Amino acid sequence: MVMRNFENLNHVKDMVLRNSTLVEYQRGETICAAGGDKLAIRFISSGEAALYSQLEVCNEQICAPLARGSIINVIDLLEGTNQHTIKATSRSMVYEFGLDKFLQHQNDPDFLRWCIRVVTHNVKLLSLYTSVLLLRNADDRLIMFLRVTHLQQHGVLPQGEFSLDWGMPQQVFADMINVTRPYLNQRLKALTDAGVLTIEGTRYTIRTP
Repeated sequence: MVMRNFENLNHVKDMVLRNSTLVEYQRGETICAAGGDKLAIRFISSGEAALYSQLEVCNEQICAPLARGSIINVIDLLEGTNQHTIKATSRSMVYEFGLDKFLQHQNDPDFLRWCIRVVTHNVKLLSLYTSVLLLRNADDRLIMFLRVTHLQQHGVLPQGEFSLDWGMPQQVFADMINVTRPYLNQRLKALTDAGVLTIEGTRYTIRTP
């Protein structure tokens, strides 16, 4: 999830990227699996992915989208196992900073501060995405979901009119706000007809009263 306002720690991010391996994933391919030991700090350089949670009934529930610029899996290195499954939702290029590199820098105070800030930021975003599902009205869920995604992409939770890029498949969008794909398309059309939503390619603009 996109990291913003990490004053004086950009050199740590630069170091992580310099020492990472760039890996390509195709749409639908698993980047890491829950319970697996393929441990690495990951930076999504291009494309998009989604974070899934394993349910007791053995299926998966999408928890959050992962936009370009997202930094993920830091807490998994601390726990020693991947906590969630992450899959590419488009062709994605991902920088991977492996466990061996992590162990080499674990005593660097700046590196640890950077890791803590990444984890804190990601926990906040995941909490906000979870809160979206508590809204009873589907239109409210849709608009709030786009607001939180704007926060992930730009570092600001918008008020009033805002725009963002959303290139994930419609089925992923529907799953994330807990509606069917036909119902999502129905609500998108209704919001567009009402002048609340404008869609131009992958660009979404929301205008709320």
